[in-house]
Amino acid sequence: MALGSAETREELEAHIAHRAKADAFFTNLMPSFKMDQEVVIQDYDCYRFLINSYESMCEPLSDYSGKYAKVLGHACNTYSEFQLSGMIKQMDSLC
Repeated sequence: MALGSAETREELEAHIAHRAKADAFFTNLMPSFKMDQEVVIQDYDCYRFLINSYESMCEPLSDYSGKYAKVLGHACNTYSEFQLSGMIKQMDSLC
């Protein structure tokens, strides 16, 4: 693959599109969350459930989108079961 080739450009565009999609998804999912917040996971069952839900409804977490897993951990720490249920529905509609 040559530098500057159409194939290289397509790969770069796909990579940028993936990042933009992940940024938009998690911003819409939890707009008040600030990425500089520290999150200590308290409920690993919930955390794994939300990650699995995201990956089955949307796409597997990538090296880039994996940084947003803490958004899901924050939801597990702070949301009620009812709110988490709504979040799952929102995830499905955003994907």
